[in-house]
Amino acid sequence: MRAAVTCGVIVLCTMHLAGDTGRDREAAEEVNTGAIRSVSHRSVRVQGVAQYVAPIPNARLQLPVVSPDGIWVACQQRQIESPQPAIDSLMTGRGLEAVSLWFQSTVDPSFPPRRVADRGACWAKWSPNNKTLLFVAYDEDDNCTIRLHDVAANETRRLGTGMRRMMMPAMHVASDRVAVVGFDDAPATARVYVVDLKTRDVMPAPRQSTNSTQSRPLWLTDGSMYFLSLDGERGASLMHWKPGQREARPVRTIHEKETTLYDSMIMFHGVPRPLSPGEQQLMYFDLAQRRFRTLPIKASGDTPLQSGYAVAMWHGAGHVLAGRETSLDLIQLPNDASDGPDAPRRTRVLDATWAPVWSDPVGQQAMLVGRTPDPNRFNLVRMYLISGQ
Repeated sequence: MRAAVTCGVIVLCTMHLAGDTGRDREAAEEVNTGAIRSVSHRSVRVQGVAQYVAPIPNARLQLPVVSPDGIWVACQQRQIESPQPAIDSLMTGRGLEAVSLWFQSTVDPSFPPRRVADRGACWAKWSPNNKTLLFVAYDEDDNCTIRLHDVAANETRRLGTGMRRMMMPAMHVASDRVAVVGFDDAPATARVYVVDLKTRDVMPAPRQSTNSTQSRPLWLTDGSMYFLSLDGERGASLMHWKPGQREARPVRTIHEKETTLYDSMIMFHGVPRPLSPGEQQLMYFDLAQRRFRTLPIKASGDTPLQSGYAVAMWHGAGHVLAGRETSLDLIQLPNDASDGPDAPRRTRVLDATWAPVWSDPVGQQAMLVGRTPDPNRFNLVRMYLISGQ
């Protein structure tokens, strides 16, 4: 199971770009002209128009992370002569010694790329107010810390928690607390913790059972959160918890079979934003069916996307941008089961391989990364969606 998932999902969704085809190279050269132009397949509903932004590093490990306002993009860079880290290095930190973290502006070409970590960098995430770049890093002595880079002050703060391994950090909507998954040596003991950035107090989330593993904290705008509880053969459950409460409430079952911490990482690896706008739906990769699914959190049922997609991102509450080897598609989700077996409906908006990393449905635009002839670099482009006839 794990080998199949790794081959079928991770290789694509982290965009290992070696061996690009002639058509992909041609598309990259077209968008590199810097002019706004269409490189799309026109449909009856919409077409994508791509504008080149910048080349950015591709460490072939995690996708670039764009700030909520679309102004900043953070990405890992790996020393070319160093070995390619395995995907489980994101859990253990081992193999990340040559992986640094950079960010740059998507709108101001005069802003020089800024390095915020020299080594061991992973799990980059922007604060909701766009002012802080949050990430996890390991130093020369294998010490793991949460780091917070203040963009305006050009300063990075280190925050230790006493845990040897941390992953999946997420910042509270008020930017005063950080949720993180932490453990010492055994991934099965992983637990969600909330760290107060002022007092440095650390609060663990309540467990569903003594042996449960916890993963993937997702803050909500009301200050509560969802997280995954992995409970042996009972699979993975979505839990709701407000920090300070003694119990977390189970909401929905996400995966009915035994789910490990590694599996939970794969489930969201190709989903830059798991919660939909409005926080009513969750998108994840179904490990058994090998396809993305959208799931209403407070209702029954779900919507599977067609197989073959490597990265999927919400574009409003009713649409998904999804990238596969041959195209970027805009998928319209059904309103309910009465929409029939042909739903969801998809429109091809760009040819070649593109991964969506940011979306603005109001402005009808998105940020994408695409392959280049150099497997260690991405092309970052801004795409505008224009209605067609």
